[in-house]
Amino acid sequence: MKNRFIDFKLFKYLDWATVLLLFGIASIGIIAVANATSATFTGEEASISDVVAKLDTNTIKLQIYWFLIGLVAMIFVTIPDYHAMGDFFKWIYAINIILLIVVFMASSETRGIQGWFRFGERGFRPSEIAKLAIIITLSKVVSDITQDKGRVSTLRQIIPILIYFAIPFVLIVIQPDMGTASVYVFILLGILIVSNTSFKLLGVLFIIGALAVFVVIISGF
Repeated sequence: MKNRFIDFKLFKYLDWATVLLLFGIASIGIIAVANATSATFTGEEASISDVVAKLDTNTIKLQIYWFLIGLVAMIFVTIPDYHAMGDFFKWIYAINIILLIVVFMASSETRGIQGWFRFGERGFRPSEIAKLAIIITLSKVVSDITQDKGRVSTLRQIIPILIYFAIPFVLIVIQPDMGTASVYVFILLGILIVSNTSFKLLGVLFIIGALAVFVVIISGF
């Protein structure tokens, strides 16, 4: 039976305690931002309007807007059935690669990284979306490879996984955004570990990775 890409029944499985905790943390964050950006309170404020007058309302509004955007994004990623999402992994992967190439070639450097699309005073980093894309891609590829034998146990099996991983990884390293690149490494290792990959292969990958890091350091990249 083919999976439905949009399945509103998935809301039944939401951990509502976590959702309430999310709102609580967001509320604390908004209050903290309001306190940190406000003018100094003297204790002589006689009304709520006096308190509000000392707040940086623009910053508070911006914080609330970003929370609402994140909330919409959470709903957006909750609705699709992740089983069906795997059927579109090649499209997701291709769009991810295109964004990483375009941002490197067409964007201006921000904070020493060639990885931001700028929209006025705001910015957007494709590498953040790429984290989700690489999780979906590697999960699907590993799932297909391990469907018969139940684990990744040979070099032949792991090569296509590494190829899918290496392309976006290299595009992020050359930005250079080593922080995000390190997250990609942990994503790869996490997926390989939960897929019961042979410890020998993991050991080989560790040695190769350590050598690569050593070469990068001594080359002063």
